[in-house]
Amino acid sequence: MVKYDEGFKQKVVDAYLAGEGGYASLAIRFGIRSKTNIRKWVSVFQQFGKQGLAPKKAITNYPV
Repeated sequence: MVKYDEGFKQKVVDAYLAGEGGYASLAIRFGIRSKTNIRKWVSVFQQFGKQGLAPKKAITNYPV
């Protein structure tokens, strides 16, 4: 599974919102394996802003 950094995600989302292409064409342009990733990033960005694109840092430990 490939992890993308926050800056890269923001650049792709900005390109989509600026109308530079659709999910499929931006996936090809930026070398992303699945257009679904872009769809998720755009949705999360619209709901939560830049914080939605940041990696999750909390690790949840459950007692046994």
